[in-house]
Amino acid sequence: GFSSTGTDLALASNMEATLWASNFKRPGYGFVGWSDTYDYVANVGSATNPNAKIYGPNETITTPTDLDTKGLSLYAVWVESAGTIQNWNGCNSLAVGQVTALTDLRDNNTYAVAKLKDGRCWMIENLRLDNTAALSSINTDNPSLPLKNNYALGTTSNHLSTPQDPRVTAWCLTQSPDCYDQSMFFSEESTTYMVMPDNAVYSYGNYYNWYSATAGHGTFSTPASSDVAGSICPKGWRLPSGELSLNTVDGDFGKLTSTIAGSGPNSIGFAGQPIYYGVTNGVNVGVKASNDLRSYPNNYVVSSYIRGDVLSRSYTGSYWSSTNSIASAGSMALIFTYDSVYPGNDNSSDYHGRTIRCIAR
Repeated sequence: GFSSTGTDLALASNMEATLWASNFKRPGYGFVGWSDTYDYVANVGSATNPNAKIYGPNETITTPTDLDTKGLSLYAVWVESAGTIQNWNGCNSLAVGQVTALTDLRDNNTYAVAKLKDGRCWMIENLRLDNTAALSSINTDNPSLPLKNNYALGTTSNHLSTPQDPRVTAWCLTQSPDCYDQSMFFSEESTTYMVMPDNAVYSYGNYYNWYSATAGHGTFSTPASSDVAGSICPKGWRLPSGELSLNTVDGDFGKLTSTIAGSGPNSIGFAGQPIYYGVTNGVNVGVKASNDLRSYPNNYVVSSYIRGDVLSRSYTGSYWSSTNSIASAGSMALIFTYDSVYPGNDNSSDYHGRTIRCIAR
């Protein structure tokens, strides 16, 4: 289906439409994207259609000029797991744009992985690690253990967990250790303290505050303008870095965005942060940068974030970095809408739930 607002569209030939993120899952396979040809194989293409196309799960596309008469069917493209993701060392053997799939031994989730235009290997699906998986130095990127689960009771665990104290909403609306230094986890199925949408989909993955995203390294007292050492990414992988200075784009998210979008940010947003937004030389650079992120093989989705409930779910993408903010009042994140991109330099509250993409070390 197509959507730009969460509702069905009446489509015509040669018009723009935004694809829905996938709600399909296939054990042992990574989801690569949508193809307009049924026999498309990742890294190979189609045997029956040399002009076959592949799209990211949430990409904005232009419909074919003959849509009115022929219609358009899209097919899920999968890639089978090539092994375990922990300590994978196959990035050098991949060509730019090539994909594979790897399985996380902590919970057997399989993720599509690609070498992107920045020359680094990234997960091209959102992390789905849930609260049943133990974090250890054997399977996780430098975890700081134990992680707190319940601030009021002082209990600790090396598992991710949704807080069981009914004051969680109050905690998460304050800038205090009570909320920052908790292991908070939000899944599509977690409804006890979260108001989840009816259209929750598999491609969104799970949501983590910065403390759990950094496996306990990122706390209320983390110094400003610093990168933390660990994350809940698999061992051998890490959180992408954000920006250590508001007027730069040299972190992992910034480098990736500027590489795939073809130019640097064209304007300055809130607090002096570079931003892709508006029209330059006849090109809407914000729209282009956003769609480049959502295009295959980058495959970002507007998965949004949680703060006691779902906010801007169908419009905003929000991904944690490993970088604390300049002011130490939050941490840097990649934030984008359909017409703007903050490339890893949006100062985001640490107690909000956001999504994760891991990058190979």
